[in-house]
Amino acid sequence: MENENGAVITLIILTVSAFLLLAIKFAEFIARFNRETKYIIMEINLATDSDEYRYWRRELRCHYLCLIPFVTDRNVLQSYP
Repeated sequence: MENENGAVITLIILTVSAFLLLAIKFAEFIARFNRETKYIIMEINLATDSDEYRYWRRELRCHYLCLIPFVTDRNVLQSYP
């Protein structure tokens, strides 16, 4: 009986630890994504001409596309013509 209780407690501790680690990593991802989004929007607001404005709008769209799984900074331009 004691071995079963110990195994269950260990399993619960490992599960909770894994869940907390995933939650922390997700929170870090969201914070970084929001920081980068705010930077791009600031650059859009500071654009001096239409070419620069279009460049930053394209960067913002590509930035949002990177939320899709398997879309990275390297292959986002293939997804967004």
